Amino acid sequence: MPNELYVDFETFSLIDLSEVGLDNYSHDKSTGVSCLGWALNDEEIDIWPPHQGPMSQKLLDALNDPDTLIIAWHSAFERNILKHVLNIDLPLDRFRDPIVLAHNLSLPGSLEKVAAILKMKEQKDPRGDELKDMFCQPVSKGGELTLFGISPPLFRNHESHPREFLEYQNYCKQDVKATRDLWNRMRRIGFPENEWKGWLLDQKINDFGIPVRRDLAEKGLRLALKFIEIQKKLLKDKTGLENPN
Repeated sequence: MPNELYVDFETFSLIDLSEVGLDNYSHDKSTGVSCLGWALNDEEIDIWPPHQGPMSQKLLDALNDPDTLIIAWHSAFERNILKHVLNIDLPLDRFRDPIVLAHNLSLPGSLEKVAAILKMKEQKDPRGDELKDMFCQPVSKGGELTLFGISPPLFRNHESHPREFLEYQNYCKQDVKATRDLWNRMRRIGFPENEWKGWLLDQKINDFGIPVRRDLAEKGLRLALKFIEIQKKLLKDKTGLENPN
């Protein structure tokens, strides 16, 4: 069997991933890496915080080894951060995503939910959402004129919040462990290699995208919103409900 490298990135940016999508997020100049949790096969989970220096040679060797599979939950995120933020462009066919195995078992695509459903020992730490909000989003986007010039963006980090940043790194490690445990548990059931080819094709299509008439989409959206408004009014008149959403 090939070696397996499990990875999980924590990032920060001036833009919101949920609003702009992965492609715009990973290409944005403000997007950076807070830390990378990683583990090779069954070895101890390690963390790479860029502020402490370059990646270890062991991690670089694993990333550059064409025979090592890279396992990540929602792997498109890790793959795009590697490529567009760290300039490490790896072939798509080296990646595998446990979400595929989860969906094959009619499980949801959320790491937290799958771990709970399968009653895994390693559950996702609810504190993680607070830490993400603390370190992923800017305190200030900057750009304001001050006595000292244009103010720069301001993020919380290892210097401003050392204790919380250490918690953040541990949370990242927990995600790597949960990903590895779920991957090893779900793949026991078996998954045809041909199905992975279908997933890889799907990833290529997502990367390439499709041409879109933006003006047509915007007009369609306006019509849809108008239709919803009319239907809500009709429902209010018929049912007397304040909010018949």
